[in-house]
Amino acid sequence: MIFGDIRNYDKEKNTYPDAVRRGLEYIRATDWSKVEPGRYEVEGDKLYAMLQTPETKPAPPKAESHLTYTDIQFLLEGEESMGFARWDESIVVTDDLIEKGDAYLYEHVDNEFNLLLKPGMFTVFFPSDIHRPNGAVNEPMKIRKVVVKIHRDLLGI
Repeated sequence: MIFGDIRNYDKEKNTYPDAVRRGLEYIRATDWSKVEPGRYEVEGDKLYAMLQTPETKPAPPKAESHLTYTDIQFLLEGEESMGFARWDESIVVTDDLIEKGDAYLYEHVDNEFNLLLKPGMFTVFFPSDIHRPNGAVNEPMKIRKVVVKIHRDLLGI
């Protein structure tokens, strides 16, 4: 997992895998105020972005992880609490949606902690990272965020 702020990108970019840099550079180069929610291909199915406008929730839905794609979750507007935990064998998958949507879902996750995201902040969740997005910080609110999906082939995993 990577937790960062786009304001520090130029100082930190050399520490990120190449595909993560390409995703973050796409985010930086796009004027998101002129973009409608939806999916936008960057490098076909290997690297694409989704502009989302969910409402945060006091008790966010089940935690998730992915097998094929790594997520960059970049907050544009609002505040978001995001749960995070490293996968281990004690965590039980409650819904296997890998074939349908590249997701494992989890009801209960031990050792989960929350990250607070404000505009300009981002997380990178690799397949071994469990995450619970769209949590309310103080009260539910509509947020704008970009989720960039990076295929495992681009990361060599």
